[in-house]
Amino acid sequence: MTEYSVFRPRQGDLPIFNTPNIGDATSGQDKNALKELSTGFCIEIGTLFGGSATAFLHGKADFLLCVDTFRGNKDTWPGLTSPDLALSVLNMRLEQFDRWRWAIWQIDSIGAAGLLRDDIADVIFIDGDHSEAAVEADIHAWWPKLKVGGVMCGHDYDCSPDADDGGGQLHPGVVRAVDRRFGTELVSRVGSCVWMVKKGAASCGH
Repeated sequence: MTEYSVFRPRQGDLPIFNTPNIGDATSGQDKNALKELSTGFCIEIGTLFGGSATAFLHGKADFLLCVDTFRGNKDTWPGLTSPDLALSVLNMRLEQFDRWRWAIWQIDSIGAAGLLRDDIADVIFIDGDHSEAAVEADIHAWWPKLKVGGVMCGHDYDCSPDADDGGGQLHPGVVRAVDRRFGTELVSRVGSCVWMVKKGAASCGH
């Protein structure tokens, strides 16, 4: 009998691939930070291959909603932009967790936000399109969905806001969008490049 346990990931790795951590760009430091933030109803905007999704599910998330078009980004993942491949890898990566703890929506971020009522999520993680305009749009669309006391966070807060997108740093648009929306005094940095903002009663309309 053929042993198919090789298809079942442990700690997020997929050993059938040449690169077992295929499509996983989330550092161990950032995964630990997301695991600590994970609680209640979590929403991830930009799941793709599911590297960070596993961190939430290894944490205290009761339920994780993964939102992505799964078209990827040719500049970030050259040759790995097939929605079918991304969804297949994601499902393989998440099957280690109870099926009732997660769901996948293949839909754009703004469309998904429009389907959900306000004040529903405990944690919202933004890691989709990293352009400045897209990050601004995601924050604007998803902030009302966050409960008071909840946390909005995102990945790749690791660039100088003065660098242009053609420079040597990775995602300056993320930094500019986050800082402009919340102000640097409200933004905390955890892990190596995860930003987070806690929603207080006074910031509901921020």
